[in-house]
Parts: sequence; structure tokens; C-alpha cells
Amino acid sequence: MFLLLALILIGCDACPDGVDAFADGTCPTGDCAVAWEDLGVDENAAHVDANAAGGGDGSAAKPYSTVQAALDARATVVAIDPGTYRENLVLNDDVRLVGRCIDSVIIDGSGGDAEASTISAEGGGAVGLRNLTIAGAPHDGVLLVDSGGEL
Repeated sequence: MFLLLALILIGCDACPDGVDAFADGTCPTGDCAVAWEDLGVDENAAHVDANAAGGGDGSAAKPYSTVQAALDARATVVAIDPGTYRENLVLNDDVRLVGRCIDSVIIDGSGGDAEASTISAEGGGAVGLRNLTIAGAPHDGVLLVDSGGEL
């Protein structure tokens, strides 16, 4: 038992300072090895990780597994770890979606109906999208209706 525990401890590598491990325990690498603070994300952000177990609370330690869960919780900043998120998102409030790494955070709207947009912002809120790849849109990739924002 002691030997097994010692091997586990020796085999662990810590992530670089300021960079949190993903839900599966691995550390970001390459362009993804950026501290959330450097991307304008603070401790109040809701965190999302496609590899997280369901039932998370949006904290960095227990992230949501879908972007929609963070939006349903009325998050104003959503920090998204690498993964493919097969979702069609409707943003109704002021919100910023921030991906950890543009090449590895993919919002894929291919599962929606033929009239759906991958991301639809409606209702006049300010919307910000940063470091995301938007793919698979059956209709529009991003549709802004009476919304302000930055892409």
C-alpha cells in the first residue's frame, strides 16, 4: 500500500504557476498553458470542462460539463476548458464566453435543427466571445439580434 502511494506521488507533475489542471487532472500545454487571469477571467467565473462529471457547481474544482449549464446558472463570465461542446447556445444576458485555447475549444452546433445558429445572442445584452472555434452551424455560426458585443 505504501509503495503504491509513493509511486503515485512521485508520478505527479504540477502545472505551471497560475495554470489550473483540467477536470481529468492533466495540465494544459502549448498555447493552452495560460492562466485564466491572463484571459480576463476572475474567481467569480463559471468553469466548464467537457470531461467533467455531471452535477458540477461551476467552480474550477467542480466545473459544469456543458456551456449551457453555466448559462442556465446566469454566469456573466464562462471559462471553457478544451473540448468539443455539441450545443446550440442562446445568450439572453450580458455574458462573456472565454475559451482556454482557440484551437481546442470547439462549440459545435451541428446537432441543432436546420434553422438553429450555433450561438444566438438575443435581447440586447453585451456578448463577448474569445478564444473559441465555432463549427458545424446548420444555419448561422453566430447570430446577434438586438445585441451588442465583441467577437
